[in-house]
Amino acid sequence: MRQVGVLAAAGLVALEEGPPLIPRDHVRARLLAERASAVPELKVRLERVQTNIVVAEAADAPALAARLRERGVLVHAFGDSLIRMVTHRDVTDDGCQKAIEALAALSGPTP
Repeated sequence: MRQVGVLAAAGLVALEEGPPLIPRDHVRARLLAERASAVPELKVRLERVQTNIVVAEAADAPALAARLRERGVLVHAFGDSLIRMVTHRDVTDDGCQKAIEALAALSGPTP
């Protein structure tokens, strides 16, 4: 198979299997955003969470991302003050719960 065929196959899978999963991802992102908004170190604008992407403001985003990574949760720090969390087809309910627990632990002592 040529390289373009490999890319086309991935596109077909995304088009055929992806759309039914989108509402589930949005629900998980909303739950994540609501729980993250309860963390004093974060500011989440819930009205902006309309898809599977959650953006939160933090005083030191890179340090916060590192603390979450230590707990097995990957987020992306944008500059010094923003983190982005994204739900997608590979994020399960258990994974979302793990992220919520890691966020809740931020208010407590660091590991």
